[in-house]
Amino acid sequence: DSSGETVSTLPNGEPTTFSARIRFTEAVNNPIFSVSLANGARVPLFTASSDWSGKPSGKFEAGEEVVWRIEFDNPLGPDRYTVTPSVTIRDGATLAARERMSSVVVTRIAAGPLVDIPFSEELRR
Repeated sequence: DSSGETVSTLPNGEPTTFSARIRFTEAVNNPIFSVSLANGARVPLFTASSDWSGKPSGKFEAGEEVVWRIEFDNPLGPDRYTVTPSVTIRDGATLAARERMSSVVVTRIAAGPLVDIPFSEELRR
């Protein structure tokens, strides 16, 4: 959650944090850190990647341990979501991937769509 605690439920619309601790077993240049959330039907609905920032992640030595963290306002509708983090390199080779490593249940008071995309509204006359 937004305070850094591991939780099993997340309310829709609330600030959300995902973090992964990664330990390198060999030296790696500019790895790409990613996470994907898929709904109960295994449809990926959210993905984040360090590659999208356009900044190289740097060089990591064997034995080095880092924490990769993302924050977002949770737009997901009610369901159980599986979390799949991965570390890849630019040529597409996967260094580590934990398919459906964990899961979290998104809750919401009112029924609604699969994803709540933030929007603004205006009415003009």
